[in-house]
Amino acid sequence: MDHDEVREAVLEGRLAPLDTVLGAVRNSFELQIVDVRALTNDQAYLFEVLILEADGAILQLYYDGRTAKLVGWTGVGSEDGSEYSAFVEEIFARLLDAQTEGQSPQ
Repeated sequence: MDHDEVREAVLEGRLAPLDTVLGAVRNSFELQIVDVRALTNDQAYLFEVLILEADGAILQLYYDGRTAKLVGWTGVGSEDGSEYSAFVEEIFARLLDAQTEGQSPQ
């Protein structure tokens, strides 16, 4: 998503404000935030947050775009790889299933 798409989604209430997501990250982890991206599959939104751990490892955290709740995480891999794509699609699928059933994703 580009900046304009993110801004529009926030203004329309489809995406939580970035400060809400960063607050959720900071409340859960005392680590350095490296990057934040908004992702969409045209049905749901995710924030992908890259954090640097004390040992130098980087984690990818995924937050529900509407609620800013943590819905998945993994270590950093190749963003062009099929494993990364499959992992993100799995998170989107769980998020959509949970929204359909009116519950929080596990």
